[in-house]
Parts: sequence; C-alpha cells; structure tokens
Amino acid sequence: MLLDEADRGQGHLTPGFIAGSTHSPGYALVSGVSVQRRKMARLMKTSHEVPAGDTPQFELLSVSLHAEGHVEMAVRLPVPGEAESAPQTAPFVLKEGAEIRVTLIFRIGKRPVEGLKFVEERKRHGSGIATSEVLLGSYRPGGPYEVVLPAEHLPTGHLARDTYQVTGTFVDTDGHVLGRETHSFEIAKAWD
Repeated sequence: MLLDEADRGQGHLTPGFIAGSTHSPGYALVSGVSVQRRKMARLMKTSHEVPAGDTPQFELLSVSLHAEGHVEMAVRLPVPGEAESAPQTAPFVLKEGAEIRVTLIFRIGKRPVEGLKFVEERKRHGSGIATSEVLLGSYRPGGPYEVVLPAEHLPTGHLARDTYQVTGTFVDTDGHVLGRETHSFEIAKAWD
C-alpha cells in the first residue's frame, strides 16, 4: 500500500514520481515492482552521450530560491552551447538567519531515471565548507517535475557574513552526472 502525500514528509512531489522505489526513503515498497523497474532501467541505459538532435536524458528547467515574505530569486541557468566560463551574475543577497527553500524544476528524457540525487557543494573563498545530498527519487520519462527541497536556516553572526559559491549536481543511482548548476549568494545583516 502506498502512503498518501501528507504521510510522506518529503515536501512537494509531482506526478510521475515512482513511489515504492527502494531508492525512495519514507515510501512503502510495492513487492517486486521497484526491483523490476531498476532492471528495466539498467537495460534501457545504453549511453549517456546525447546524439545531436536527440532529447537529453535530463534537462534542468529552473532553480529558484524562496524566502518567506520575499520575491522568488531565479538562478540563471546556462544557455545550451554557452561556455561554462561565461560570466556569472551577481550573488543573491540573503539575510542571515533566514529560512530558504530551493525549488528544482526538471524534465526526464526517454528513459526513466532511478535514484536521482541532488548533491550541493558550497565553497567560501575557494575552499569547500559543506556538502549535502538530497535523494529526489526515481522518475518516469516526461515532466516537468517540481521538487521543493527541505528548508534551510542560514547561519548568523559576523563570521557567517560572506559570499558563498554553490554547485548543485544531479546524479543517478549509477553515479552518472546528469546535470549541474552553479550560483552564488551573499549572507548579509539585512535584506538589500
């Protein structure tokens, strides 16, 4: 029996999420179904290279930051074909101690994705200071899918006020990198 959305405690999930997958903590396992889906997905995976004109396996459509009482802040995503060294936009200014939620919107190509994870690495002055990993689950082809990550309280105090560089990487259960985004934010004493 599957749990209803209120019992999941996973935030906002959209249709297409494969409930019952062994890669989805907090979801009931439907006997034998997730094992069969994983086997089928592995058989369908032949290459992670996307031929010209073909649909990509994973397409990141939007990343945005939300803070209660403030306008949504959209992360600028690179245009396909744009060099990774393209100039980044100015960092988002966030108030120390604020509660921030990140919303991810993405689309899945022709094959299902099993065990999709969002791995976030934060750097300050070029040194890695934190890494977090959130299991997003398994998804059927299609979308767009919208996932709201758990809320995070920003640190407070003089030493926390600085600029942070963030790299978010989307990885499947086999460790293949499906997508990546980068942005930066500055923790300040007050909202600008």
